[in-house]
Amino acid sequence: MRVEHAQNAATEDIPRFVRSNIIASMQPWLFFNGPSQQTVYKKYLDINTPLAFGSDAAITDFNPLLGIYAAVAGADAMTVEQAVRAYTIGSAYAEFQEKMKGTIEAGKLADFVLIDRDIFKMPPSEIKSAKVAATFVDGVQVYASK
Repeated sequence: MRVEHAQNAATEDIPRFVRSNIIASMQPWLFFNGPSQQTVYKKYLDINTPLAFGSDAAITDFNPLLGIYAAVAGADAMTVEQAVRAYTIGSAYAEFQEKMKGTIEAGKLADFVLIDRDIFKMPPSEIKSAKVAATFVDGVQVYASK
């Protein structure tokens, strides 16, 4: 099972997610109120709850870089690697597609993007200004920035 908008769960209910093997699906950018915001992402990760991130487009911006920024900029934030994993591996798992996508491996779809900067090495505040340089779907380039 999966619970959408799990960032709104009561603190005392968070342990129930892992006990019941429920995926916590969240949209970091949709509910981001600035870097001083207290987040719950680490609470879920600390108890090994499956975590999936998305945008909840068209309610908010589709750009996952904004969501990664929101996940790593808040108080008690997660790492960039943890946020990227929630957007990739976690989201594939949440839709029962982890054998087809979520990681780059032989036999998988090879859907990925190239970003114009290394988001793993920049300050979190700069992640939201990074741009997609190229997009690949099933290993074929379908977009290139100008």
